[in-house]
Amino acid sequence: MDDVAGSFLTQDTGAGAGILKHILGGQQGIVETGLSQITGLSNSKTSTVLAMLAPVIMGALSKKKQEDGLDASSLADMLRSDEKEVEKKEPEAIGLLNKLLDADGDGNIADDAVDIGAKDLKSSLG
Repeated sequence: MDDVAGSFLTQDTGAGAGILKHILGGQQGIVETGLSQITGLSNSKTSTVLAMLAPVIMGALSKKKQEDGLDASSLADMLRSDEKEVEKKEPEAIGLLNKLLDADGDGNIADDAVDIGAKDLKSSLG
């Protein structure tokens, strides 16, 4: 996390692809297609960018967990709080994320992200 730009230049996207497969599962294609439509990037470029960002995001979450002494539950609470803040400032962005990532169709990704993130953090971070 101390050299994010450098990590992009040397990064093998294999680890990121594995993280995405684990987190997004069957939704991965839907997310990539949706982001491609929004950004104008091809699906393959979107997939590559996501694979590059996944380890960076997991690294940032790991660093936050260590620095603040968070467990999976408190990290999930922090992410929920961040989502509410973004929703206040950018309601359209949260609406779009909900459409892309809402695994259970309840109109809210927080529960889906928390479920996935908590499982992934427990297995990845111990």
